[in-house]
Amino acid sequence: AYLEAPPARGDCEHTGNIVKCQPKVAGVLFAVPITFNTPAARRWDIAQSNLLYHFYERSVPTTHKPNVASVLVYFRVAPGLAALVRQELVRMPTPAPKQYPATPNGTLNDALPASMAKWARLLYLTRWVYSPVQSYVRNDGTGEAIVFNVTEEGHPLFPGYVQRSVSEQNNYIVVHNVGEGRGFWQSDFNPGRNILNNVWIDHSAELVCRAQGRSRC
Repeated sequence: AYLEAPPARGDCEHTGNIVKCQPKVAGVLFAVPITFNTPAARRWDIAQSNLLYHFYERSVPTTHKPNVASVLVYFRVAPGLAALVRQELVRMPTPAPKQYPATPNGTLNDALPASMAKWARLLYLTRWVYSPVQSYVRNDGTGEAIVFNVTEEGHPLFPGYVQRSVSEQNNYIVVHNVGEGRGFWQSDFNPGRNILNNVWIDHSAELVCRAQGRSRC
């Protein structure tokens, strides 16, 4: 069953070309500040007072089936599995069919999910749905890697970001996906916004599947 994310309070602000975002999720400690350099920094001021402001959190339960969402993505812990999932997360930071690993200075990726890319090709819309992001990997302060994807100008969801991390809680592995921004298509004004927000569900499950060494994910 779908569960609503806890109340959120976050923001992004810029100084020169440097943007700093502080995702905050009530009662959850995994969200950490992120900073990045962009020539479009002046357009990155994001606050809850913005008309199109949106926040979402997505993950997958142990009994995950396609298109079934919950607030957190839970997987039974196996020794060393969390580290392997983090490696997969760095290697595959977006749900796109073709992508490059996240790096400390950012890697340009087209983040259009595979399912949407297929329809875009069939309808000759590829040029209109190009979804460029910079994929970063950073330290979460405890020595573990976190990944965040930052939309570039020209992305249909600009400006916005998603922070992705992996933790172990109560004998489960949790893949966290926290997003924030002020693009129209993910705002409350779009009734189909959850189609976009939920792309992280199956992708999180795929990361764990690959970390477990399965041949088909």
